[in-house]
Order: sequence, then C-alpha cells, then structure tokens
Amino acid sequence: MNYYKNKVAWRHLCNQGWVEIVQEKKTGNLLIACSECESMWRHPDDIKNQKKFTSAFDTTIEDTVEDEEDVFLIFESYVEIQHPTDKDVQTKKWGKYIIEN
Repeated sequence: MNYYKNKVAWRHLCNQGWVEIVQEKKTGNLLIACSECESMWRHPDDIKNQKKFTSAFDTTIEDTVEDEEDVFLIFESYVEIQHPTDKDVQTKKWGKYIIEN
C-alpha cells in the first residue's frame, strides 16, 4: 500500500500529519483532511486559509471565524472517509496538488 499517496501539504498547525485528498464514503465528495488532527477543508486551495478549516478538536473556531458561511461544518455529524481512486482525483482536477515524494 502506498501511504500518503494523495498528500498535498504538511499540516503545520499540528505538525504531526500529512494533509491528504480523501473521499466521503456516503456522497463521494472529495475533501482535504489532516491524517493526524482531523482538520478538513473543501478544496486544496483553502489549506493555507486558517478561516476555511474545521477540526473535531478545535474549540476556538467560533472565535476565529468572521463569516459563519466560511466554516466547513463537516463535524456536525460523523463523516466516514476513504481513499479516492486515481480517476476520482483526476476528474476533480486535484492531481496537480499532490506532492510526489
């Protein structure tokens, strides 16, 4: 198995995990998630924007976000994720974000 095959960045906030392209099992939507702190984003371009992530462990997000609509509220309910296929990643045109080695 190729671990972190779809990595797009190192998560500097937790400094413990790779940020990877993942897929929500129920909807098939692609997401970006940290393998350690479980922060998530809607799009790879949002990784550097501290206002566009949410985490199951973040207790301060309500204080740091100015516009509620900017928050990705994925943790309102449990989300089961899986590794996407190469085709899913390419269809969304997210292959360009993947870090090779």
